[in-house]
Amino acid sequence: MKKNRNAPCACGSRKKAKHCCMRTGSSPKAAKPEFRVPMSVIQRSDATSGIIRACNGCQACCAGALTINDPELVVPRGRACANLNATGCSIHGPSLPKTCTGFICSYLVEPGDLTPDDRPDQVGAIVRLVRNQKFAPPMDRVVHLNECKPGGMLNILQNPKWGMILRNDLVAGIPLLCSFWEDDLAQEIIHLRNVDGRLRCELTSCQPDGSPIIQTKEPTYAEPITGALMIPQGFALDSATLIEQMGDMERLVVGASKQSESGRNLCFIFTRRQAELVRALHRLIDDELTPKHGHAAESIAMQPL
Repeated sequence: MKKNRNAPCACGSRKKAKHCCMRTGSSPKAAKPEFRVPMSVIQRSDATSGIIRACNGCQACCAGALTINDPELVVPRGRACANLNATGCSIHGPSLPKTCTGFICSYLVEPGDLTPDDRPDQVGAIVRLVRNQKFAPPMDRVVHLNECKPGGMLNILQNPKWGMILRNDLVAGIPLLCSFWEDDLAQEIIHLRNVDGRLRCELTSCQPDGSPIIQTKEPTYAEPITGALMIPQGFALDSATLIEQMGDMERLVVGASKQSESGRNLCFIFTRRQAELVRALHRLIDDELTPKHGHAAESIAMQPL
């Protein structure tokens, strides 16, 4: 297939191929990607200094897309904040909790030509780049993608502007942590990352019958906030293999050959909409990152539900 000279270079530099690796004759996989800087350099203490847009009526972060469990404010996922009314926040001002004043989504700070049509409430998902200085690049950054209405996850990937931003992050090795709307138990959270040119995923732990393992997040300040036990580090599974094994099923249980530190045999859930998300990401990042189908994942056993 003839390569498109005007397409973004597969190395993640955000340059056209004809001005990057195609011009130098080097392999895109060998090129060192440039990291996207916005939000990664913004600290919560001075986050407002990086804001270049206004919310303009968007209330996605207040309307149930996030789980908030702080002393000043407790909002379970899937429920709107009690302070939200028809005109906006009823306590907006000096009394607003730090959780709210410190939350800056990428729409507010992302450089480029994002418009009100690209707001989270319009595209259906909230994008937020979070930095953890304890880790070395690119693992010091994690892109949180929270769906704020049904279908928002696929919709934002189809958005030309957000799709390119998320694609470049993945190609650069920045992990993507996705959570779906109407998943208040966090059963379908999926962690995706590029490992040596292959898209890998970490799934949420479940019971052998596919039911979620519920735990209470501590500390709890009011109504208990429940979540699901996340997959431990080291259980990265190949997404293409999972999709191939899934076939036409709505969900399946993945049984890992390893055990947790407590010696418990672990099982993980993989659902239809997780598979649709992974397929969309494969299409987004083209063949440069798409795993070869049929390549065996590391010692996994599949059990349809």
